[in-house]
Amino acid sequence: MNFGLAVFTLWQRELVRFYRQPSRVVGALGTALIFWVVLGTGIGGAAYRAYFFPGTIVMSVMFTCIFSTASIIEDRQAGFLQSVLVAPIPRAAIVMGKILGGATLSTLQGLILLVFAGTVGASFRPGPLAGLLLSLFLVSFVMTALGFWLAWKVESAPGFHTLMNLLLLPLWMASGAVFAASPSSWL
Repeated sequence: MNFGLAVFTLWQRELVRFYRQPSRVVGALGTALIFWVVLGTGIGGAAYRAYFFPGTIVMSVMFTCIFSTASIIEDRQAGFLQSVLVAPIPRAAIVMGKILGGATLSTLQGLILLVFAGTVGASFRPGPLAGLLLSLFLVSFVMTALGFWLAWKVESAPGFHTLMNLLLLPLWMASGAVFAASPSSWL
């Protein structure tokens, strides 16, 4: 079996698994939208919602990355990972297929949230939009790779989620995506 086919097959499996679980789709989008509307309305109104919108997209992308890599632990416990590891394919194809699958899902989540960009007055020209899409994919790829590495090391799903929250939530809160140094930067 060639490298590309193995990567494509595992990538496709990640997408199918995600969309066969509607609760994951609704949960990922719903959490981001509720967080954006509630926190934005409670703190500073429309100006803050506009400031906070990119942070909401990044939050959605990050958490989708994390939940998609948790499937590695599920695959290990269900025996699927064992069967993939003994297949005559390179290990790098397994890694790349899982990471590309998670990165694709995360990027799509970010794109779905971009539909709401008009509500905060954002508009995009083709050049910057292409840069935004590339940035979303690169962030998704790196975060999924980080999650993959951690999921490979950790044996339990609760332990994995605890470590990821310990790592990601402080980074996200300190990034400036949630709280600006001064309210004047909201405008």
